[in-house]
Amino acid sequence: MKISQIILFILFPLIYGCSLQTETSHDLTGEWIWIQTYGGFAGITMTPESEGYSQKLIFKRTNSYSIVREGEVTRQGKYRFNTIEIGGSSRDVIVFEPNSWETFITLSKDTLFLDPNCMDCFHDIYIKKP
Repeated sequence: MKISQIILFILFPLIYGCSLQTETSHDLTGEWIWIQTYGGFAGITMTPESEGYSQKLIFKRTNSYSIVREGEVTRQGKYRFNTIEIGGSSRDVIVFEPNSWETFITLSKDTLFLDPNCMDCFHDIYIKKP
């Protein structure tokens, strides 16, 4: 594991827990560029550079989305927002259809964090395309 990855794994929970505010209204419309995926049982970090491809997540005002990898749509459908109770607190989630893929959402300025509600899942980070 590279030193920069180790630093990210140490600092991310501190930054995530202390400074990011979940917005109550989510306007995700537009293109979001994939920056990093991390997690899994082995603590893997994947980036466009390490994987050799680019990917974007596109949200439309019609509540539809598509994931585009190297110009090819790999997944598409509808999305909606929901709030769930966990441990006595409320968390915002986004639900991706058609198979009800549900993940916690944190939006901070131009950065989107998608964090599935499971122990060994992969977490995604996207930045908004200007």
